[in-house]
Order: sequence, then C-alpha cells, then structure tokens
Amino acid sequence: MRDKIKKGFLNLSLRQIAGLVISATGSILLARLLGLEVFGLYAISSFFVTFLGNYAILGVNRFLIGKHGELSDDYIRTSFTIVFFNGLAFLVIMFFAAAPLLSHWYGKEELYWLISLSSIGVFISSILRISQSLMEREMEYGKVGIVEVSGIIAFYVPSVISAFSGLGIFAIVIGEICRGLSSLLGFKFRPFSLRLLWEKDLFKEIIKFVFSYNLALLPWNINGALNPVVVARIAGIEAAGIIRIADGIVSQLSFFIGITDRMSYPVFSRFQNEREKILKAVEEGRIYQFLLACFPLFIFSAFSFRLIPLLYGQEWYPVTNVLILMCLTFGVNTIFGLYSSSLITVGRNSDIAKFTITNSLALWLISPVTVYYFGYLGLPIAAIITSPSYYIMHRFFMKSYGKPKYTDITTLLIITYTITIAAWSAKNIYLSLIIFMILNAIYLVCSRGLRQNIKDMISLIKIRPQEMQPP
Repeated sequence: MRDKIKKGFLNLSLRQIAGLVISATGSILLARLLGLEVFGLYAISSFFVTFLGNYAILGVNRFLIGKHGELSDDYIRTSFTIVFFNGLAFLVIMFFAAAPLLSHWYGKEELYWLISLSSIGVFISSILRISQSLMEREMEYGKVGIVEVSGIIAFYVPSVISAFSGLGIFAIVIGEICRGLSSLLGFKFRPFSLRLLWEKDLFKEIIKFVFSYNLALLPWNINGALNPVVVARIAGIEAAGIIRIADGIVSQLSFFIGITDRMSYPVFSRFQNEREKILKAVEEGRIYQFLLACFPLFIFSAFSFRLIPLLYGQEWYPVTNVLILMCLTFGVNTIFGLYSSSLITVGRNSDIAKFTITNSLALWLISPVTVYYFGYLGLPIAAIITSPSYYIMHRFFMKSYGKPKYTDITTLLIITYTITIAAWSAKNIYLSLIIFMILNAIYLVCSRGLRQNIKDMISLIKIRPQEMQPP
C-alpha cells in the first residue's frame, strides 16, 4: 500500500505540474484577451455548468472508488445507466431552463449560448468519468494524471487560439466541448461496457449512497454560487471576474491538495476499521498538504503585487488583494480538509452535511453584507468571519477517530501567514524578498518539528527511478 501511494503520488504530481504550467499560461492569455467583463461571464457560466454537471454524475464516481469489496461488472453497468439518463436530463435542464433564465436574470444574451453549449462538454465528460473512477479505484494514478492533463490541454489550447481569432465568449464554449471530448482518452485506458443495465437491488444500493453523499456536499457546492450570485449582482460582473481569477490561481498553486484528498479515499477505505492509523494519517497528511499546497500559494501571494500586473495586466491588480485574504481561509481549510474524506469513508455523510449546512448558511447570511460594504473583498472577508464553523467538523471527527493534535499545524499556519503579510505589505519586490526569505529561514532553523516534518515528507515521496511505472 505504501509503495502504491508513493508511486501514485509521484505520477499524479508530475502530470499535475505539467497541467499547472499549461493552465496558468492559458488563464493568463485568456484573461488578457477576453478582459474583465467576459471573464466575469465565464465565472457565472462555469459555476452553474459545473454545479449542475456534478449532479449529472450524482457522486456515482465516489461510490465506485469507495465500494468495499469486489466491484462486479453489473455495478459498473448500473452506474453507467444512472449517469447516462441523468446526464440527458441535465442537458434538457441546461438548454430549456437554466440557460434562458440566467441570461435573462443577468441581462446578457450571450450567457445563454455560453451556458447551454458548454453543458455539452460536461455531459460527455460525465458519462465517461466512470473510466477515471475505475482507474482511481485500482490506483492507476499514472493514467489518471495523463487523462487530467489532456483535459487541461484540450480546454486551453483551443480556447486561447479561438480568443486570438476574435471569437470572444465562444472561445470558452469551444474549449469546454474539447475538454469533454478529451475524456475519450480515459475510456481508451480503462474501457467498460456501454450496455445499459437496470438492476433493481444494485440501483437502490448506489442511489442510497449518492443521495446521502450529495446531501452532505450540497451546501458546500452551493457556496460556489456566492461569486456569480452575490458578488456579480452586488459588486458587478467585473468583480466576479476578479474573484474567478483569484480562485483559479489558488486552485493552480494548491493542486497537491486535490491529489492527496483523492488518494485518501481508497486509502481510508482500506483502513476504515483501524482508527489509530487514520488519525495518524490525517495529522501527518495535513502537514504535508500545507507544505506542498499552501506554502506555494503563500509565496505567490507575498509577491502578487508585482506578479499580477506583470502576468495578467494592470487592470487585474485587485486580484492581489483577494489572494492575500484567501491565503488565510485556504490554510484553515487545509487543517480540516482530510476530515471530510475520512468521515465519508465510514459512511458519516450526515456529519458532513451538518457542517456544510451550518457553514453555508453563515456565508450566505454574512457575504451580502460584506460584499455590499467591501465590494469584491467582501467574499473572502466573509469566509474568514465564518471560519469558526470548522469546530463542528472537529467535533464529528473526534467522535469517530479520537482527538487530533493541532499545535504543529496551527503554529505553521500562523507564522507563515504572518510572514506572508509582512512581505506583501512592503510593496517593494526587493524588500519583500528579503523579509520573506530571512523570516522563513529563521523559522526553519528554530523549529525542530518543521525540519522533521520536511524530512519525513521527503522520505515518504522519495522513490527510486526503477520503481517508476511507465505511463
């Protein structure tokens, strides 16, 4: 198991780094070519298409990955049947309900075509996502990484070329459809039967899981509507574009979070009855997540006052103000992030639902007020204000696995974020660099625990070249 984790982590990481380079370059080019307003429309479209698209696959992918014991072909065929018909319903809703209603609400006719046509790509990727889920279950992360990077290339290359050609908002549509078609590569790697099967007992078992799974994550997913609904309507579409770029940078720089989170599901499913091992894995895992995901984000944010205008253009400078606030909320989320996958693995979906409902209600109550007074900064400010709601997640995790230790991870967050703020506040690239490097060096020298964590992390992911599996 340890060898599989090491190989899977390295395979995913190498391919995700390649994807990072492509997506970062692509997003910079699109931001420059399309501008604030078009990117704001893209932020609105991407949320609603992705949000409803998630319910096209219904969480069947998580069922296939986490299913304990043997996974027969009947399970796979029944899962495909559910996703296929649900995907067709998704297309009908997008074309005849969501797209016209949203385009009318925002007063932008072009939003209809952006939402409706982009949903075609999501439909294609959702019905073929089963292949990727099966590869993840089998821990074939090398192939999973290739599929994901191909999806990133399939979106950005056509969309950037189309934007250069002056197609405007339709450049995004072309990219989304190409990304959906790229899912055919996953089917080639891990084919499965496309014959429909409606097995009543299996259907009930799958639906029972996906119902509780989606109920648990629904409030969390709804939080994604804060930008297109609250920010876009109160602060304007351009403000939504600023938040969208900031979210994209956070996602690109913190991709290790996604890797470790996804790998935790099959790992936790194998050790779900060994609570001490899961508790230890969570405590160690979030330290590694912080070092691999949060710290790169902190570095970029510390110098974002220079990097954002240089890369994206001067009109995108407000993104730097958003990033410095998002650093803190992302760091807090990292402390509690692995709690979700560990609780879902043992079927505690209701606990996740209670937390997400509380957190979501707090955000929806607070963010309209903060956005009204602080504009685009209101959204990250609201996230900071509602961060104490994570205590609920702590209580549920403690009941299942015991009390986790927080000293190391909270100390790491407080000190590194304070250093980041100090460097960012200097607003001088040379002075900021000196502050950031010297203070972090002092912290590393003074913290024996941090040095040990770094050594343990390197030891965990260290792998001999001959152990690498060819893609």
